[in-house]
Order: sequence, then C-alpha cells, then structure tokens
Amino acid sequence: MRNRPSDYLYRVLLLACVAVVALSILGCFSLGTPTPAGPLVVADTPTPVVIVVTATPIVAPPSPTGTAVAAPTASATPSATPTSPAPAATATATKPAVTAAPTATATTVPAKPTVPALPSPTPQCQPLPVGGFGKVWIENEAVRNYVGCPLKSETGVDFTAQRFEKGVILFTSPSAFYEKDTVLVLFRDDKTWSTVIVPSGAAPGTIGAPPAGMYAPTGRIGWAWQNAAAVRTRLGWAIEPEKAGTVAALTHAAWQSYSRGNLFWVKYNDPDDRWIYVVAAYRPYPPGGSRSDWLEYKDTWTATP
Repeated sequence: MRNRPSDYLYRVLLLACVAVVALSILGCFSLGTPTPAGPLVVADTPTPVVIVVTATPIVAPPSPTGTAVAAPTASATPSATPTSPAPAATATATKPAVTAAPTATATTVPAKPTVPALPSPTPQCQPLPVGGFGKVWIENEAVRNYVGCPLKSETGVDFTAQRFEKGVILFTSPSAFYEKDTVLVLFRDDKTWSTVIVPSGAAPGTIGAPPAGMYAPTGRIGWAWQNAAAVRTRLGWAIEPEKAGTVAALTHAAWQSYSRGNLFWVKYNDPDDRWIYVVAAYRPYPPGGSRSDWLEYKDTWTATP
C-alpha cells in the first residue's frame, strides 16, 4: 500500500514535535543548572573577606609603632581605633622628658655656691671713704669686694717705699700694721703679697753691683730683699732709689684700714706719680681659704678748690 503525501507530512510534523519536546526537555535541564551559579558569582565578591583581613592588621599595628596605625586608620577604621594607641605613645614619650628635666636642673644648681657672692658694701658702709681712696673705692667694684667697708678714717703715715722690676716693698709707721717693724712685699708676678718683720736698724749685707740703670736696695727694704725667702728672685733689682717721707715734714703717705684689708697711698714723684695699693687681707676668702692678693691704681683724684 503506497503512502500518501499526507502521511509523509504527518510523520514530519510528528518528528518535529518530538524534536521540539526533546529540545524543551533538554532546555529545562540546561536552565536549571546555572541557577546555583548565581549565588556563586555573588559569593566571589571579596568584600567580606577583605573586611576581615583588613580588620586584623589594624588592631595589631598600634602595639609596635604609632606610624603603622596611622596608615590603616585613615582608610576605613573608626576614629575610636587610633585614639586608643595615641595616648599610650604620648605618655611613654612624655615621662622620660619630665624625668630628664629635673636631672639637668639639679646638676646646674650645686655649681652656683662654689662662686662666693660678695654683696657690694656701698649701701652698708658708714662713713664712706673720701679723697683718692674714696674715688677708687666708689668707681671700682673689685676694690669694694677686696677690702669691704672702711673701719676708720684715713691717716697720714711715715713711710719708705721702693719699686722693683716685678713688685714693690713698702714700710710704714707701726700704726699701719698690727705688728711693729713690718715690711709689706707686693709681688707683681702673681699679684700676691707677704709681710716680713725686719729688726729695727737692720741693713743688708754686701750686695753685688746692680745692672746698669738698676739700684741695690738699702736699709730695712734692702734687708728684707736680701734675707726673706724668694723676695730677691721674685722682685728683681730696684728700678729707682727708695722714696721716704714723714708726717712732720708733710711728705707722708696715707693709710686706711678696712674690714677686709688696707689701702695705701704713696706719692713717688711730683706731680702725678701717685699710686694707691689695695691690699686684701680677708680670711677665710673664699670659704675654706684665704685672700692675700692686691690691686694697684694710679691716683687721679684732685682736691676741689
């Protein structure tokens, strides 16, 4: 029995329907498979993972250094997180600084008492010195610190004085010293002084000829120069003859006693060769020691008519 064209067409349609059904079934299976893939794609987003990883280093860095904390804090960390480490670092840095400051101060303070502070006696002294002594005393703080306040008014004294290459020897009447017959030796090499008690009427032994232009001392000054230890070697030869004067002849020198020493005024030659010697004799100065040094000033005072 021969097939009709309609039967052939029917079979083609049937096969087509079967194919469509089969493809539909396959499509359902293929569409069902990607459904779980949707969440996986979303889960691949690293956001939650990054947050966890970032939070871990942010907590750890504050312990070692403040610098490591500062970088992550600026990115995405609450302000409360860096606030906690900051005070800890500040407190640690502040404590050593506070401790060091008192130490430096304590080291400096003890050094001050080693320098004796002598207040200027000007406000306390009554009466004040006058004349040439007063001028040099008022104008020079060193003089006030050396001798302090006057104990009595200045007085004229008999004297014998001689200048040497490196110093002066001065003898005055007994009122100028506590000991009688005392010769004052002023050494210019280190500005110290000493006294020598010379027997009354003493004179030096034979002294060799001095160099040209120099003089050999005589009398009491010569005796002290020749016999007292190291005086001759430290002073050298006299540079001029000795100078002497008396109160009776109105050619005297002047002397004034002070709380820490003495002032002497000597006129060697007219008209302006007049000198004031400031001789400190204060013990103890500084505390625990003694002061035996001297200063010299040319007398520039002139009496007011």
